[in-house]
Amino acid sequence: MRKILICLMLALGLVISPVSAKKKKAMVTLKVIGIHKTFYNKKLSYKKGETAYTLLKRSKLKLKTKGFGPFLYVSSINGLAEKTHGNLSGWMYKVGKKAPNVGANAYKLKANMKVTWYYVNY
Repeated sequence: MRKILICLMLALGLVISPVSAKKKKAMVTLKVIGIHKTFYNKKLSYKKGETAYTLLKRSKLKLKTKGFGPFLYVSSINGLAEKTHGNLSGWMYKVGKKAPNVGANAYKLKANMKVTWYYVNY
């Protein structure tokens, strides 16, 4: 009887384990910081081939852009536009702690990256 119970417990363990061992979904984090206000701060599911710009579009914030393709420039987010607070004010982005030297529509993201858009006022 004892052997039967042990075999039954082992069999149940093999059946239950694959069901409970769910694969974690890959995520990316998006944060958008204006002047004295954070417009957006959420984790979103990672989509292969996504760029820093397409991730920003998924936030559903009101965006204005100039240019196209790899030269696309985000000129306004949620009504906070470039040059509103001086000639050198505007939107920039960073991935992790570094600001890439390519446009946001050319920067391909990987899973678990953190993208921060922030307004500068030099």
